[in-house]
Amino acid sequence: MDRLPRSFRPLVDKSLELDRKIERIHWDEESGKVTLRSRNNYTDLDLHDESHDYAIIAVPFSVVRRWRLPR
Repeated sequence: MDRLPRSFRPLVDKSLELDRKIERIHWDEESGKVTLRSRNNYTDLDLHDESHDYAIIAVPFSVVRRWRLPR
């Protein structure tokens, strides 16, 4: 079951970020990019904004339902 995710690892390893706490997701229609507002860890007080062409996020549903998602 882990062969498929491992096959993509060499392609995304440079931009892969783990253990981030995503607070907000914002889609900018003009630039066509998604902005993720996150914390480095659960004890970090500073929020960091990063814009990307796309984002793949894997989190439990109980966490996603508390997110502020675009409407």
